[in-house]
Amino acid sequence: MIDASQWTVGHHDVALVGLSVVICLLGSLISARLLCRTIVDDGGQRGGLAFVGGIIAAATVWCTHFVAMLAYRPGMEIAYDVPLTTLSLVVTLIGNVIAFAIAAIRRPYTPLLGGVLFGLSTAGMHYLGMSAVAVEATMAHSASSVVAAVLSGSVIAGFAFSHIRTGSDSETLRVGALLASATIALHFTAMSGMTMAPLADGTIPLAHDHTESDLGIAIAAVMMVILATGIMVHMMDRQSRRAASERLRHYVNGAVDGMAVTQGGVIVDTNEAFAQMCGLPREAVLGRPISTFLDEDGVGVDRLPEGRIIDMRLHNANGSMRSIELTVRSDHLGRTAPPSIVYCARDITHRIAQEERIAYLAQHDGLTGLRNRAAFLERATTMLDWQGAHTRFAMLLIDLDFFKSINDSYGHAAGDEVLRSATSRLRGMLASTQIAARLGGDEFAVMTKMEDRKDVAALAEAIHDVFATPVYFDGAMLKCGSSIGIATFPEDGESVRGLLNSADLAMYRAKRAQMNHCFYDRSMDDRERNQRRLVDDLRRAIETNAIDVHYQVQMNLRENTVAGYEALARWNHPEQGPIAPAVFIPIAEEHGLIGGLGAQVLEKACSAAASWPDHLTVAVNLSPVELEDPGLVATVERALQRTGLDPARLELEVTEQCFVLDIEDAPHRIAALRELGLAISIDDFGAGYSSLSMLQRFPFDKIKLDKSFAQGIGGDRKGQKIMRAILSLAEMLRVPVVAEGVETIEQLTALRAEGCDLVQGHVFGLEVPGPPSFARPTTARHMADLPLTRSSPPALALPQAK
Repeated sequence: MIDASQWTVGHHDVALVGLSVVICLLGSLISARLLCRTIVDDGGQRGGLAFVGGIIAAATVWCTHFVAMLAYRPGMEIAYDVPLTTLSLVVTLIGNVIAFAIAAIRRPYTPLLGGVLFGLSTAGMHYLGMSAVAVEATMAHSASSVVAAVLSGSVIAGFAFSHIRTGSDSETLRVGALLASATIALHFTAMSGMTMAPLADGTIPLAHDHTESDLGIAIAAVMMVILATGIMVHMMDRQSRRAASERLRHYVNGAVDGMAVTQGGVIVDTNEAFAQMCGLPREAVLGRPISTFLDEDGVGVDRLPEGRIIDMRLHNANGSMRSIELTVRSDHLGRTAPPSIVYCARDITHRIAQEERIAYLAQHDGLTGLRNRAAFLERATTMLDWQGAHTRFAMLLIDLDFFKSINDSYGHAAGDEVLRSATSRLRGMLASTQIAARLGGDEFAVMTKMEDRKDVAALAEAIHDVFATPVYFDGAMLKCGSSIGIATFPEDGESVRGLLNSADLAMYRAKRAQMNHCFYDRSMDDRERNQRRLVDDLRRAIETNAIDVHYQVQMNLRENTVAGYEALARWNHPEQGPIAPAVFIPIAEEHGLIGGLGAQVLEKACSAAASWPDHLTVAVNLSPVELEDPGLVATVERALQRTGLDPARLELEVTEQCFVLDIEDAPHRIAALRELGLAISIDDFGAGYSSLSMLQRFPFDKIKLDKSFAQGIGGDRKGQKIMRAILSLAEMLRVPVVAEGVETIEQLTALRAEGCDLVQGHVFGLEVPGPPSFARPTTARHMADLPLTRSSPPALALPQAK
């Protein structure tokens, strides 16, 4: 028992007080680190961080409280109630874990609410822990000190919780200091309002047998937990941050874009891509001013607008410049002073080069490097607009001669070499005021200022010599000429297109006349206008099915019967009247109309023949241009299917020209036509390049002699011998012969005497429009009554119409 007269005023052990402060600071820093991670970080670890942080925070405030209690020396023996002491630890554990969990919810008010709950649970732990203390006196707490203690702890903790933004190291230090301040302020404010008074009899029995040594052991155990947890959390955090940093650096170094971080204008960090742009190792880039590499263009790199994409140039260590797109971001986290600036650079040098190449190709011909048609028209129009009021110009249109034969004979590579070599010489001879272009294929244009026609003519001759200069390729000497048409501004056209049209007409006249160059005159325009109008009218006639088909009879002299008819295309122009086939057929071939014309004549002929007697055939001419068409076989097959004509009654006449031109797929196409069941005749045989090898290579079903043979057989013994030889050859080949162009009885008699199988011509009357009536031809009906120089043929018995 302690005598009341021996009561002394308590004091504090400074060493233990210092220890409590150290415990509080250490635990608060660990708790603050976990609290910042809980509030700021993303991911699924936030719940676990909140739980661990709450436990460490609770252990910290509990140890701080009881170490401070051990530091208090009231001058009497102190004992502690174990259940209440344990309960105080449980209360602060539950309260702090809940406080951390609430702060992690991420709502505007939850961090403040979590901080207040932290202060309240700490206050609850304090006063519950004080009630576990037993001394030989009575303890009392003033109401004001209780309120002040609770408010100070809750306000400071709420402030700490609600001001976490980034979780930086400096922010962690501030939050840890505030949490320690909240704990210390609450404890010592509460202790300052506590009083002890001796009991009425001056003594109190100690009901508890747990002394300060027991409490010290418990505190040491909890401290070990705090320290172990803190060290573990710190190591895990450092390892996690190091791994995250390594991953980030790996990702940044693997990026295509270059990145550099500066402080005060000096590069403190960079990735490999930026170092490669600079042409230096990464270590050599660090420590250099960013302005060493960026071309500022009068704008300081430290004053570049933030967040915008800026086109700049970057200096490479080898002295070259690279085009880059640059964005700038400032680091406002407050970690360093001065702030960090992040430069992100994208190398667009290759893209710029590609864009320039695309722009060049959009304006120039890829093979020759000359301007293309669009660029030439634009440039020439500009020249006329700016200088046309006081300057004369000449437009030269150049078309190469024999260029197609070079391509066909030596290949397109040889043709390309001719174009490259010739245009290289052309560029070398032109002045800066003269522009040239490749308009397409083997067609070129040159536009020049003009003083007089003599200068332009001299330029045209020089250009002709350029293209006529031989080019040696793969051991062969390649040479082609040129035809040049010239139009002058403003006489021959007031626009570039008008000049080109006029020069085009002059060029075709030069080509037809085999001249090197030709100036335009208006008579050309009239002829060309009439020609183009005729082309349009022919196209319209084909589209409206206005092409007529006439039929010329073919007579069988051996049987004295009608063998069939030849279908002949006829065009009756609405204004000009009948147009000769020798005029409109070449026009159709030249302007791509022959396919439609031939298909129309074929279908009309097949439709008419389908209504004739079954033994009569119909012959339809086939143009060499049609034979080049891959769809020819399908067109013939479609006509037979639509009209229902037996293929055996259809003959297609092919001229020798088809084989002189050496059409590549002609043999295969003729074979495919014969597989349909129709016959193939060679037309105009003997008029040009007839040869026995051609008869051997192509199995024709009929030979049709040129009309010159029939017209020369009348009294010409030499002609009779040639005719006899051809007929003998055909007889040996077992191929029937048709003699066309028979116009007189004498010719007819001579052909019959020589044993010709079939004849046709005006001797039997003119060709008739529409389906023939099968009336007996006049000449045939009266042939027996006409005087013949040799044996007369028997009367021709013609079939009656169905």
